[in-house]
Amino acid sequence: MKAQLSIFALLLFLLFIRTIPAFSQQITFHKLLPPDELNFEFVTGIAQDFNGIMWYSTKKGLYRYDGNQLSSFKNNPLNPNSLLSNFLETIFVDLDGTIWLGSLGKGLDLFDPESENYTHFRPEPNNPSSLSNDTVTAILRDKQGTLWIGTHGGLDQFDPKTKQFIHYRYKENDPTSLSNNQVRVIYEDRQGILWIGTGSPYPDNGGRPQDGGLNRLDKKTGTFTRYLHNPNDQSSLISNKVSAIFEDRQGIFWIGTSGNGLHKMNRQQGTFERLVFDPAHPEKLSGPAINPQTTAYEHITFFTQDAAGSYWFGTVDAGLYYFNPGVGKIAHYQVSVNPAAGFTDNGAWKAFTSRDGVLWIGGTQGNIYHIDPLLKKISHTLIAGAPVNNFYEEPNGIFWICTNQELIQINKTSGVTKKYLVDNNPTLMNPKGVYKIKRDLQGNLWIGSSFGLHLWDKKNEKFIQYKHDSADSNSLSNNNVIEIYEDRHSNLWIGTLRGLNLMDRATGRFTQYLLNPADTATFGLNTITAVLEDKTGKMWLSSWNYTGINLFNPQTRTFKNYLKGTSMMCLYEDSDGVLWAGGLDGLYRFNREVDNFIRYSDIGSPAGISNAMSIVEDNQKYLWIGSEEGIVRLNPQRNETSTFGINYGISENTLTFKASYKGLNGVLYFGDATGYFSFSPAELTQKLRAPEIVFTAFRLADHTVKPGEGGPLKGRLSEQKEIVLRYNQNIFSFDFAAIDYANPKKNRLIYFLENYDNSWHPTSSEQRAYYFNVPPGKYTFRIKAVNSYGTWAEKKMEVTILP
Repeated sequence: MKAQLSIFALLLFLLFIRTIPAFSQQITFHKLLPPDELNFEFVTGIAQDFNGIMWYSTKKGLYRYDGNQLSSFKNNPLNPNSLLSNFLETIFVDLDGTIWLGSLGKGLDLFDPESENYTHFRPEPNNPSSLSNDTVTAILRDKQGTLWIGTHGGLDQFDPKTKQFIHYRYKENDPTSLSNNQVRVIYEDRQGILWIGTGSPYPDNGGRPQDGGLNRLDKKTGTFTRYLHNPNDQSSLISNKVSAIFEDRQGIFWIGTSGNGLHKMNRQQGTFERLVFDPAHPEKLSGPAINPQTTAYEHITFFTQDAAGSYWFGTVDAGLYYFNPGVGKIAHYQVSVNPAAGFTDNGAWKAFTSRDGVLWIGGTQGNIYHIDPLLKKISHTLIAGAPVNNFYEEPNGIFWICTNQELIQINKTSGVTKKYLVDNNPTLMNPKGVYKIKRDLQGNLWIGSSFGLHLWDKKNEKFIQYKHDSADSNSLSNNNVIEIYEDRHSNLWIGTLRGLNLMDRATGRFTQYLLNPADTATFGLNTITAVLEDKTGKMWLSSWNYTGINLFNPQTRTFKNYLKGTSMMCLYEDSDGVLWAGGLDGLYRFNREVDNFIRYSDIGSPAGISNAMSIVEDNQKYLWIGSEEGIVRLNPQRNETSTFGINYGISENTLTFKASYKGLNGVLYFGDATGYFSFSPAELTQKLRAPEIVFTAFRLADHTVKPGEGGPLKGRLSEQKEIVLRYNQNIFSFDFAAIDYANPKKNRLIYFLENYDNSWHPTSSEQRAYYFNVPPGKYTFRIKAVNSYGTWAEKKMEVTILP
């Protein structure tokens, strides 16, 4: 919204604010784009290291993502210290941060991100203890610390001391051997039992229809128990091509196979419950329907449970499926089915849940998606599509809501709702806007609307009206009443689109005060949007149309102007007596020492709060500001802001002018274009996850420092608590990242070198802090981060520069 809005625009803003749905109930898919902004060709694996960094194996190489920077690692035929192949099949991040990568036809790689060194493992014809096969499809380290490698030549166990492999392979006359050498998936259940799914559904891999099977490994004996398809047994697997294994939180063991076979396994009895598609009940959780167009290699690619308890499974070409047990209906996502949902692949190959609860999906057309299953929406109440402007709660439980259509009365005890028109003859040229409701010290309710001022006659349930009369200079100065305010002497002040009015309640007459008497325009320079008497007894007015804030002296009828050239919407005095003002230019704080309003900006958001439309303080002294970006929370120290916007279901530019209120029980209310949001501040912010902060690099004179090498890093940077530098190593920099993938673009970082910097600094897009010629001494480098949920975190690193 631009600052050039006229007073007529204010009327439109008040009366005809656009009606946008508060939020969608659908799953929201966010895409991660590669540097070329096309796709990753084919996403074969997703993992996260101990620092929170995400890693992706694709058919275009290896990718690393920290929420801000996406970097790639690819094969260089001229460099033996590079990936063996860009055609990666799987990825596994080890406990020490090293990364195991399986490729298609080029063996196994061990990659150390700190040193960027690669160790290659390939089959060697003259070494029976080498890797079984050049195609590596699955990697897992079990609870006992053993590393298992699944290949197209069987299952391998890696010995880290000898760098050799122990082989488990199919033996034709041994029913206790692996059922098939083409390993597709390795899974360890909660009991520590290892399960191996085998059998390729792709005919070009040379597999017969009967090849494959599910295998349970007895680690003590090295033998396997096989579970195979039996055409005469409905409690066996639908197919021997086993591609997905998963144990959910309830202990249910799920198996996915080719033919879109989805099963629940009874591990004690060794039987399977087939979940076959039922056309009569397509909403049930089952494998997708098989149709003539289904490819021969179609299969369940993964099955998983997200952080909220819902189920997801993927297929090669039949799409992605989502099942919420609470709803009891399955949802299907595919580019050909519902492209508007945001999932634009034919199928989904891999899924992974990162530590912050975000679910990652790798598509078969090369897209990477992330979904936040823990998305916490603020409760929204729809009011028949009408914008809500104001609230009031009486001690007896009667709750009032002012809308652009009517005044609504809700009895919270009985649940009875009544609606009132403040004027019985509304016309299209005179909209039914109700803007303000105010209870005075005598218990009377006053209502301001586009029809004037109204006193609620509770006994007769009708309104006593006070209107403008052009022939009477002691009538209300204008019928558009925006503000009603009672001062400590019980004087009732009325703010309108044309001036301020003091009401004589005994006579019903008004004394008019104009900011600019020379301006006679109805929509001119005399609009009063808010009135406030501060704790010192000073009377403040906020006004529209570039007339800013005015300090009003009723005795002399004079105004002292502040912030001329701004259009202001609201005034608020917090519990500490600090005066705040909100307007199109943002949020302002009054500094009594310099007698001026200073635009507020916090250390993490120097641009400040855009378009501050309403202000309210909760019981813990947090300020909550309605803005064009959503609801902004300002902490009691007034140095950190958190924005509750689209992640909480609040779309941009939908909150209404001055529509914030604290109920008797501390619940906060904010009006918007179609109703209102309500929440308990404590309940809203409890259990909100904080972002992780990670140091991603340390540089001396712009050269990256690696662990060891006789340098200042004795170990991994993430494990360092202190860095000691020589006197001539005083040009350095830190790279860092905020790890929270719900909405990475909304993460903010600030940094501060204690004993050196005078203030906190916001980060640039590269998320790096530079320091030059720092004198010898002891310093503490601090980073603070806030995520899209408005939760802050802090991390520090001690830095010593020797004399």
